[in-house]
Amino acid sequence: MRSINPAMPDPGFITMSIRMAQSTFSDVMPSFKYSSSPSAASRPAAPKPVGKTILAAISDWFYRQQVAEREAYLAKATDVFDLERRMRDFDHQPNFF
Repeated sequence: MRSINPAMPDPGFITMSIRMAQSTFSDVMPSFKYSSSPSAASRPAAPKPVGKTILAAISDWFYRQQVAEREAYLAKATDVFDLERRMRDFDHQPNFF
């Protein structure tokens, strides 16, 4: 019987898992590449448009208020069955509040 040696050995499960995680989360992982250009911390930050930041802050505030109201409504449940009913009600009527 003749054995075949592959040019690249098949990576193990852990290696494949790490590669999949790196490819999936590459846009949010910090980059550790070194470059000769000055770092972002040493460069002055570009001014942000005031209108967009104010609208984003207001939008975030409304979203946090909505989440707080939803959590308060769900926290009033007396038992697990009541909680599940409240969650179903909210799923069927997202504009419940």
